[in-house]
Amino acid sequence: MAGKTTLVAIGKLRGEWKTIYDDYAKRIKPAPVLLDAESPNGLSEKEQNIWENKWLADNIPQKSFIVALDRSGKEVSSDIFAEKLSAWQQQNVCFVVGGSHGLDAAIKKKASALIAFGQATWPHRLCRIMLIEQIYRAQCIALGHPYHK
Repeated sequence: MAGKTTLVAIGKLRGEWKTIYDDYAKRIKPAPVLLDAESPNGLSEKEQNIWENKWLADNIPQKSFIVALDRSGKEVSSDIFAEKLSAWQQQNVCFVVGGSHGLDAAIKKKASALIAFGQATWPHRLCRIMLIEQIYRAQCIALGHPYHK
């Protein structure tokens, strides 16, 4: 039996971002839970970074297999991601996507896996779209669905 999949991320998805995310999320069974937040206005850059990382740490579900997305992580192909996701989802799995300042060392250290979508720096909202697409693709690979050609 598969556990629950949660995405904890900085930055609210709105407009086209939300439409694209929702399009993929509704195809995934069971659909992942998305927890996202914007930092309060008026914070200095340092305060914003502290707030974001505290919010992320506070919203990672207890007893989850934590997968942090960070450009220092390991790059994996879609096929390898599908294999890993299948194993991770035997329990509750939580993907963590930081904001513009990235993830602090404490969150990366707490993570059971650290993955990257290449060495480029991606906008955190786009990274979330790429992640949900890869989760959907992984499910298609596992089911032998032709989406993954």
